[in-house]
Amino acid sequence: ATAAGGRFAHPADASASVDPTPGLGLWGLARTIAAEYPDVVVRAVDVDLHEEPERIAAALLGELGTPGGAAVVGYRNETRSQLRLVRSELTGAPPGSGEELRAATEAIGLGPESVVLLTGGGRGITGGFATALAQACGCRIELLGRSPAPNSSEPAPIAAAADAAALRRAVVAQGIATPAKVEAEVRRILASRELRSTLETVGASAAGVRYHQADITDSRQVRQVVDGIFERWGRLDGLVHGAGVLEDRRIADKMPEIFARVFSTKVDGARALARALDGRPTLAFLVMFGSVSGVFGNPGQADYAAANDALDTLARLWQGSAASRRRVPSRPASRASELMPGLADIAPPVPLAARILSIDWGPWAAAAGGMVSPELERDYARRGIDMIAPEAGVAAMFRELAWGDPSASQVIYFAGPAGAFANPPTPMSSGAA
Repeated sequence: ATAAGGRFAHPADASASVDPTPGLGLWGLARTIAAEYPDVVVRAVDVDLHEEPERIAAALLGELGTPGGAAVVGYRNETRSQLRLVRSELTGAPPGSGEELRAATEAIGLGPESVVLLTGGGRGITGGFATALAQACGCRIELLGRSPAPNSSEPAPIAAAADAAALRRAVVAQGIATPAKVEAEVRRILASRELRSTLETVGASAAGVRYHQADITDSRQVRQVVDGIFERWGRLDGLVHGAGVLEDRRIADKMPEIFARVFSTKVDGARALARALDGRPTLAFLVMFGSVSGVFGNPGQADYAAANDALDTLARLWQGSAASRRRVPSRPASRASELMPGLADIAPPVPLAARILSIDWGPWAAAAGGMVSPELERDYARRGIDMIAPEAGVAAMFRELAWGDPSASQVIYFAGPAGAFANPPTPMSSGAA
């Protein structure tokens, strides 16, 4: 059970004293438990603690005795509710053209003097967004990632190796013989090359580009990056939180430290960014990259689903009015609040951005930088789900920021029928990663 007011922390419905942070991400976790254990009755029930305890107890007991149906439901004023996916087309957007991104960035208010920070490093999907943004408006790009900054050059034998197979031979020739160490070194070199390529490509169009190596979950490191941006440019116009890691395993095989690492990268990262922005001028936009796994659940991704569902809740909180957040009563400190601080810790009284948005993406192809294994890609194909094309995903985000409903804090974008995600996918084999 969660106590987000019976309406899943939606500001328009929630009481001013509702604090949805205890159990943050529980709804995404419950959806994945239900997907992995279809024969078990699984419910995450959101309630309003202002109601009589007997009424809340009756609702919980009723759910325990009702197999099947949605894994996440809410109760308020004796009304049972659940979240429903609604198709929504953008209105007011110009017809698609080669200048669409440029028109979108102009509508958002971005230009060569603007500054945008993207987390998740300069590789994969985040790197693609940074490149498109720089080419569309020429703004200054700041990138934050955990990988070391790339070297300007490589030793001749390494530089001559153009692909992974050649790199393995070159690495072995340098004296690294353990297979695990060889693969780790190959991954490091390829990642460094991709980051260096992104910086060069972005630098060709942007008014400036800088890469920061930092731990997104470390508030001190994140604040240093943000402080440095304001010291150099005196402004920060937009932020895209794209950092994330995957370590897919069934719940029975997932260790607590794995869950913590996956969850923390997204959720603690978002909270660290919010702390660093507290007291700063309001941004034009703050976008967090989520996943449909948080919306529907996905076998093997209990941690990832919980993290992305948590981002959706944070977006709703931060997009809500500052006045309602200030009215939340303080509570005594406890060990639980140290591990998962309350609303006052993550909902600053001044809005972080004019538009705060969590985008729950469907799967991006691995070739486009998506974190989809070949096994999972085949499973998606069997269910009629296509991979998101890079140019389509980039256009979707900028179109949403430029012409989407400014009150919407959560949108879902995928290629394929919605029913394909709602239907349980093929169960993962035990221990699959």
